[in-house]
Formats: sequence, structure tokens, C-alpha cells
Amino acid sequence: AEAHLDGDRVPWALRVRRLIHDREALTEQVAALEAQLAHERRRRSAAEAEVKRERAEAEGRKTALAELGVEIEALQLRDEISEESSLKETREAHAALAALEQALDVARADAAKL
Repeated sequence: AEAHLDGDRVPWALRVRRLIHDREALTEQVAALEAQLAHERRRRSAAEAEVKRERAEAEGRKTALAELGVEIEALQLRDEISEESSLKETREAHAALAALEQALDVARADAAKL
């Protein structure tokens, strides 16, 4: 009867060892999967940060371009005003010159009368 009990114990002990081994293997697999998950989360977080950084840079470039566009418009307006001012000054100078020529003609005519 003791041999029979001993025989029952051997398969039971083997099953227990297998279960312990399987549990250890599963624990290792879970740890490996958790490490992989943590790694993937860090990668995703880094990728999200990169996307945010790129969006911020793009927004900065967009703002800079808009500001540059405003500056260009201001310069163009200034040039147009300057050009109009120059034209006005030129017309005024022509008018003044014409008035001087007319005054000179009057003075010559008066001188000729003397």
C-alpha cells in the first residue's frame, strides 16, 4: 500500500513542479510584455511630443510668414506713399519753375520797355 501511495506522490510532485515552472515562465512572459508595453508607451509619448514640437514650429513659421507679409505690405505702402509724394513734389517743382519762368518773362518784358 505504501508503494501505491509513493507512486501517487511522484506524478503529483511532477505536476506541482510543472505548474511551478509554468507559473515562473508565465511570470517572465508577463514581465517581458510589461517591459515591451512600457517601451512602446515611451516611444508613443516621444512621437506625440515630436508632433507637438513640429506643430509649434509650423505655427511659428506661419506666424512669422504672416508678420513678414504685414511688413511687406507696410513697405509697399510706404513706397507708394513715397512715390506719390515724390510725384507731388515734382509737380510742385514744375509749377514753381513755370511760375519763375513766367515771372522772368514778365521781368524781361518790363526791362525791354525801359
